[in-house]
Amino acid sequence: MNLISSFLNSKAVKFPWLYIAILSNFSITIFKTSFDMTPYEMKHLMFLLSFLVMLVDGTVSPSEIEFNKTFYEKEKQQNAPDFHLVSNELNRQVNLNGSAIYAEYFNQLKDLSLPETEKVQLLEIALRAAESDRKVTESEKELLLQLKTELDISQTAFSRTTGTHFQKNATRSKSFSDFVESLDLPELDVRE
Repeated sequence: MNLISSFLNSKAVKFPWLYIAILSNFSITIFKTSFDMTPYEMKHLMFLLSFLVMLVDGTVSPSEIEFNKTFYEKEKQQNAPDFHLVSNELNRQVNLNGSAIYAEYFNQLKDLSLPETEKVQLLEIALRAAESDRKVTESEKELLLQLKTELDISQTAFSRTTGTHFQKNATRSKSFSDFVESLDLPELDVRE
């Protein structure tokens, strides 16, 4: 039984996107395919990726928090919790579970078998999150390359989306497991 199935059966909060899912009356399981994913569920995946990008370089700037807050507030459904509650819970879960959060999120994405257009949407939001503090760090670039490789995004789509941030045919410098293990994730406290 995988972590998501275990969570859904036990109702124990282990990973942040599932925590938000319950609070937002939204449920996505490993058995969903992109063909029955709602636009809200796609936006949910995009927000979670944006949040993970914000943390990946070990520092969080006010502009990164504002970018994520704006995205969340624009896309949240009625009765969803406030951004500061969601952000603090996500960060708490990242601090409790460490880099396993990234591994589980990427595994969930791979299992969805997304079409190229949705993969590119995820890449676009990840890049916008990385650019939100006006610099794309090496760890953010590595995350984008990991996303390209793990989701099998074509080189053409990747180059078109990321523009001048990468040399032609850039490849990841670490295996996914090495990348995940190397993360130094910050603590975050988002106030109202």
